[in-house]
Amino acid sequence: MGLPYKFIVSGSGSLEIKAKLKESLAGRKKQFVLHPVSFKELVDYRTEYEFSDRLKEFLKVEIRRAYDLLVEYLNFGGYPKIVLSRDLKEKNDYFDEITQAYFERDLNYLLNFDSPQVYTLMLKVLASHVGKILNYNQLSQILNLNIYKVKKLLWFAGQTFIIHLQTPFYRNRLKELRRSPVVYFEDIGLAAYANRTMGNMFEPEDLAFTFQNFVFQKLKDYCDKNHFVLHYWRTSDGAEVDFVINTGLKVVPIEVKFNHLKKPVYGKSLLSFIRTYKPENAYIINLNMDKTIKIEDTCIHFVPWYEIVFNLKALIQL
Repeated sequence: MGLPYKFIVSGSGSLEIKAKLKESLAGRKKQFVLHPVSFKELVDYRTEYEFSDRLKEFLKVEIRRAYDLLVEYLNFGGYPKIVLSRDLKEKNDYFDEITQAYFERDLNYLLNFDSPQVYTLMLKVLASHVGKILNYNQLSQILNLNIYKVKKLLWFAGQTFIIHLQTPFYRNRLKELRRSPVVYFEDIGLAAYANRTMGNMFEPEDLAFTFQNFVFQKLKDYCDKNHFVLHYWRTSDGAEVDFVINTGLKVVPIEVKFNHLKKPVYGKSLLSFIRTYKPENAYIINLNMDKTIKIEDTCIHFVPWYEIVFNLKALIQL
């Protein structure tokens, strides 16, 4: 119609907005996804922007302080009001408010689903399975729903930016998993809230899978921007690699270890992937080691965690 107007429509109810539009608006709209506060933004805020122009050096040199900030982020995530609040009860109250509004409005309106307690249970189960393979049949039994309804709820959780279901990488249909996804959350604070561990995770064994979720967020954003696909890899006999970047021409395996390494170590699973697919490069993201070794024809790069906070495009060699 040639009207000189532009509209900015914001909000978390993207499915509701789409449902009410009469036209596709193809070629006349641009969508932006606003993610939770990033770790870099949290560090800037907590340090009052003192190191914003040399943030990488701060994380590398101020090891204890940087680690404490990482643990804070792994416990509470990046919802803005959660970051702004320093009181645990206030954080819990805010998450109560978020989930109540989400269940009462979005769930009922868009899915006509009047059993929010089932969805609450599903989020709790998913939160306890972060970084682990999801069994649809098992989840169906826990929720007492048929698999069709379970998959519909999972789809809804994905479309409303609650979870991501990471698919497996495979080329051998007989020896590699092809269907079962791995669960990650868009905001790791919500996962901790649903799992009732928020503010109580300090030991490495408590933080390992949450840290893997943190790494997933970075890799997913990197892959989306570069039109790559992010997978995990697992064989029928149990060999598993946390992440596999598939560029279409190359594959890059990435393992995550939430510990301080004293010497370069890698597992049999990564070695199995290397021998099967012969990638040029592989990565092990850990808490401290910055080193490269060569196994057969593959360079294995040990990358300290703070490196992935910045320019992954410069870090990952394709």
